[in-house]
Amino acid sequence: RSGDAGDLRQQISDYFGSGGENIELVCTENNADSGSQGRQSTSLVNGLYLADSMGQIMKTEFNAYLWWIFENGQDTTGDFDSALFGWRTYGDFGLVLNANIRYPTFYAVKLMQHFAQPGDTILNPTSDYPLLGAYAAQQTSGAVSLLVINKDPTDTLTSPITLTGFVPNAVATVRSYGIPQDEAARTNAIYSEQDIATNSFSGAGTSFRYDFPPFSLTLFTLAPSAPELSVLPALSDQFAFQLQGQLGVRYVIQSSTDLVDWNPVATNTLSSNTLNVTNTIDPSLPMQFWRAVWQP
Repeated sequence: RSGDAGDLRQQISDYFGSGGENIELVCTENNADSGSQGRQSTSLVNGLYLADSMGQIMKTEFNAYLWWIFENGQDTTGDFDSALFGWRTYGDFGLVLNANIRYPTFYAVKLMQHFAQPGDTILNPTSDYPLLGAYAAQQTSGAVSLLVINKDPTDTLTSPITLTGFVPNAVATVRSYGIPQDEAARTNAIYSEQDIATNSFSGAGTSFRYDFPPFSLTLFTLAPSAPELSVLPALSDQFAFQLQGQLGVRYVIQSSTDLVDWNPVATNTLSSNTLNVTNTIDPSLPMQFWRAVWQP
């Protein structure tokens, strides 16, 4: 729970006083249950839990999140009621059974590496759907990642998505994991069908809609919209550009003499929506072209 960090920090402050400020908060053992979990420990449900709890803890001051163990072993105790979602006949606290059998929790961890990396900024999106969890991060490059978790076991939930303060490129990368991949594992399909699916989505914008399948993880990687580069008055041996783009996004101004090979002239992370850049013209070159691009 998001309030646990504040509660724990208050307890540390009560017991240690100002000296407690140097105590780091980390989560060193995590799983959906500390006891014999049964079927759900190796089911898609636990994969959704892993991503959901990791997304929650990223919004707190906890500096680490560790799953109980990478490889543990089969456990036939716990709850295997047929009403529970899942198909494996054993439980397991780990992410994998061996090199060939990987649980949904393994793929959830694999997906989360694309959600956030060190240096990224964790955002705080909201969701009007009780069964749709939403998490977001702005990457150091300026791109935004949006993770949506559909916790409904049977229904596809169609939801509007509204972005504030960020204009994305119309084409987004979408990585997803859910029931189709879980079924591929059950039927022993090829590994590529069991793995995270990666596709392009061409309908991104400041407001768009998307269909989230039941029991699924959907991760959007939204690149910023293209920058604009205009020419300003300058001295005879110079070009002055005005770069227009989005705050916190890293752009590169490049030059070329043949529109094929491009070389960087300047790299800029905008602290305002516009930036003026002056570039000296090389008189030995017969023709030059300039452009501004986003640098991932």
